[in-house]
Amino acid sequence: MWVPRSMGPRIVRIAALLGVAWLVPRAGTAQDSIPWPRADRLAVVVRARLVPAGGDSIGLSYELANGGASEQAAMTFVVRIDLPAYRVAGPALWWGSNAVVQDSAAAHWFVVDGRAVVQPGATLSGFQITAVGLTEPVLYRVQGFHQPPAVAEGELVQTPPSFWTNSIAGISVGVAPFPPDSAPDAVLSRLAALTTRACDVGWVTPAACGGLTGDVEAARQAVGQADLSGARSGIQSFLNQVNGLSDEAMALLKPNGAFALRQLGSGGPPSIGILDPAGDTYIRSGNPNQNQGTESILRVRPDGDNRTLIRFDQAAVAAVVGTRTVTSAQLELTIAENFDNWGPSGRTLDLHRLTQSWTETGATWSCGDDLEPGDPNPDCPATAWAMDGSGTRPWAASPTATVLMTNGARGVVALDVTADVTAYLGGSAADFGWLLKRTDEGPSGAVDFGSRESATAPRLVLTVQ
Repeated sequence: MWVPRSMGPRIVRIAALLGVAWLVPRAGTAQDSIPWPRADRLAVVVRARLVPAGGDSIGLSYELANGGASEQAAMTFVVRIDLPAYRVAGPALWWGSNAVVQDSAAAHWFVVDGRAVVQPGATLSGFQITAVGLTEPVLYRVQGFHQPPAVAEGELVQTPPSFWTNSIAGISVGVAPFPPDSAPDAVLSRLAALTTRACDVGWVTPAACGGLTGDVEAARQAVGQADLSGARSGIQSFLNQVNGLSDEAMALLKPNGAFALRQLGSGGPPSIGILDPAGDTYIRSGNPNQNQGTESILRVRPDGDNRTLIRFDQAAVAAVVGTRTVTSAQLELTIAENFDNWGPSGRTLDLHRLTQSWTETGATWSCGDDLEPGDPNPDCPATAWAMDGSGTRPWAASPTATVLMTNGARGVVALDVTADVTAYLGGSAADFGWLLKRTDEGPSGAVDFGSRESATAPRLVLTVQ
């Protein structure tokens, strides 16, 4: 598959996609002999997930998978979005913009180099939107690679078809303005409708749908009885369930559930507690009996499978929360050095809840608490753990949170650990902290975060009401 590199043909192609008539051959009628090529011979799947964003902003990252049955490479991706202002970022060699695509406002990405088309059987991530508002289901369109018709000067060609018809369609998650009616009953009705929609399109399993709709209905009934405390309990239960759902379901329902909780009032002013770690370190398969607990960095990288461990004092967390409810718990890590080797689209890190105890000065690749770290052998008859090879892994299989690391990323990385902190406080999970590792420890990609021995120590930021 080849795309012209010269700017002339490239501008013609872009103009055709956007319906700019003055850059394409002279239009004729539908009966003319030279038709416009079809660009919808695709079988694509688009997945959306939440990414960290501050304040009232929503961050969404899209992954475009072009199925093996597709007859064309994907060259253009559009997501409808009806907002006056938002930020768009894209993968390498794709141009992202917030624009009007023919008659509709949309986030728009198109390839600018033939090497970057998404071939059949390939997947590309890194299409990102950041906007202020709430998430809702939206239409997306993907257009396959096609050349404009080859015509002689002055020869007639059919009018280019609308982008919205000459492409493949699907439903994903986008960002919309805050609803004009933010009264509790209106917000809960909206949340109920969104939950039903997520169930209808298959983002939520039938078993989970029953629990979610039951929580929203309980909250609606509580509002009808002027029981805002009961309504808040229903929505908090809803949010706890959402944390275990698919990426699309979380992207749609989590921001809207959190918004509903805010509109129901706090039952008292919200407060924020910030805690420093009780212990942190990183471990290395390349030096399996060495401890790094006194270093000023927490390293994650594939070479030697470097993984980070971090925990907070549960008694200190309980003291901050008291008898109130945790509405948000964010683990914040500050980047000390990004090695900027994450590939053109970035690669992900997974945060897992640990299921085995460990100590800051004794944890190694081989042991949760090595009695003599640094000597050639593991010295942990009671605390050995299986970081690789056979045996049960000392962490929960499903990640608590996932974050995309990209070249050029700096500052603070935030990971949502609300579900785990709630489980720790409720006693349904033992609190051994977390392990941070590469999702795929094969390709390149390394980052150092500040440890508690540095000036940029990790933080656990708790919002309680």
